[in-house]
Amino acid sequence: MHVLRNIDRERYSIDFMIRTDEAGDYGEELRDLHCGIHNCCSPARPWRYAREFEAILRKNGPYDVVHTHADITNGPVMAISKQVGIPIRITHSHVDMSQWMLRDVLQRIFVRRSVRVSRRNATHGFACSDLAASSYFGDNWRSDPRWMIMSYGEELSTFREEVKSDALRDSLGLPRDAYVVGHVGSFRDRQKNHVVFVNIAKEVSRVDSQIVFLLVGDGKLRSSIENQVIEAGLKDSVFFAGVRSDVPQIMLGAMDSFLFPSLYEGQPVALMEAQAAGLPCICSDVIAEEADVVPELINRVALTQSPGEWARVILDVRKSERVISRGEALSMVEKSPFNISTSIKTLEAVYSG
Repeated sequence: MHVLRNIDRERYSIDFMIRTDEAGDYGEELRDLHCGIHNCCSPARPWRYAREFEAILRKNGPYDVVHTHADITNGPVMAISKQVGIPIRITHSHVDMSQWMLRDVLQRIFVRRSVRVSRRNATHGFACSDLAASSYFGDNWRSDPRWMIMSYGEELSTFREEVKSDALRDSLGLPRDAYVVGHVGSFRDRQKNHVVFVNIAKEVSRVDSQIVFLLVGDGKLRSSIENQVIEAGLKDSVFFAGVRSDVPQIMLGAMDSFLFPSLYEGQPVALMEAQAAGLPCICSDVIAEEADVVPELINRVALTQSPGEWARVILDVRKSERVISRGEALSMVEKSPFNISTSIKTLEAVYSG
């Protein structure tokens, strides 16, 4: 969406293929920007998926580029795109693929085959980090000119806007004088480690009841996390904001620090945004070091550490004096590869062939 909002739409027309019946949270914006939205079934039904995807390409094309972000199912997308005759075929690795090797035997076989098919049929390959690149393209990925690192670009101008903190906190139901530990992430699966997040919140609340927690995001696991919050006696300390379109404003006006105990990540967009907002970040040690754009803000904790140890770090961060201003932090992110203007130039060079 950051790319779509910033690319030259007179020169580049972008359609989206989604694997659900609904257009999702961005459907209305996509339609306003005159993007095609094409629905396709889940790859869990491979033969039907292949037929539907091929039909989408033939009916709505001809396309110059297919750029797939589905990680484990990039293989079929690349193979079908080559069969249809798409000249530029980009496979994109967003995570450390080794996580999929921890699953059952059939899943491991499928993932390995899909990755091989993807690499064989792609004309280009992007990865969000060295770890994502080596786990997808192999340890010698730098020797193949098709593969490259593509850092996620962020639209950073909104982080320079003035935010009325009191009004924003009121709208979210947050106490004006509370210290707010925030998080942004989907509840669709266990990746963001919300269960441990709540356990950490419980340990913090035992020591300091003035600290509250704000979770931005939605997904099928949200109700179970809400139940966990209630059972932990944290109903008045943990707030759920759902899906929001004003994440930069929330980070600037409603959060004091950012907690991110993910089980795995490629290149976490939310962590980039938190640093752009100048928030001290407490994050898991599995996140690639490329994410440390503003090192002064990063506090890494091992996933093997107890919730009590995570709580101790949060409490220490609260007591610490700010070591870098918000303006300085934003300037560092703006000068990094994570600025959308840098990403757009790289993408345009590849999209244009």
